[in-house]
This record gives sequence, C-alpha cells and structure tokens, in this order.
Amino acid sequence: MDGNKESSSVTDGVQTVNTKQQRFSNEEMIELLLRLSKYARQPVCKFTIEGQVLVGRLVHKQQSTIFIKHRFGKKAIPYKMENLQAIDILHL
Repeated sequence: MDGNKESSSVTDGVQTVNTKQQRFSNEEMIELLLRLSKYARQPVCKFTIEGQVLVGRLVHKQQSTIFIKHRFGKKAIPYKMENLQAIDILHL
C-alpha cells in the first residue's frame, strides 16, 4: 500500500438504477387502453388535447374519433385523434 488508490470496478457507494421506460405512441396507447378487460374499470388518464389538459377515462374509439368520459361526467365526449398530443396514465 503505497498510498495510491487504483480505480476499481466498485461504484464507491453510488447506486445506479437502470429503468427502462417504454414510451408508446398515442395510437398504441389508445389501442392498449381499449384492449383492457371490459369487466375491469378503465384507468384514469390525463389527455392533452390542443393544449388543454383533460382528466378522464377512454371509453371507445370510432375511426379517427376517441370518446372520453370526464371524471364527473356521465356522457362520453368525442375528440379527434389528430388533436391528441399526449396521454398519461394517472392511476389504474
């Protein structure tokens, strides 16, 4: 031991966590949400449509229109797919 420390393969107490976050496109996320069981409740999602943030559940899709039931609403409101900017799942 001559006082010089050689570098080792140990991280010296620093932990690194490799998390792989898979990011889906909007179309893939909608198809995934629609394929969930009909008997299970749809997850609450945050939709960004034309700069507006909406919180609700995806009910169904017809051609290029998606229907979202807002948190306290009873009717599903139609929105165009091309206006959809982002989808985030808030909780299942």
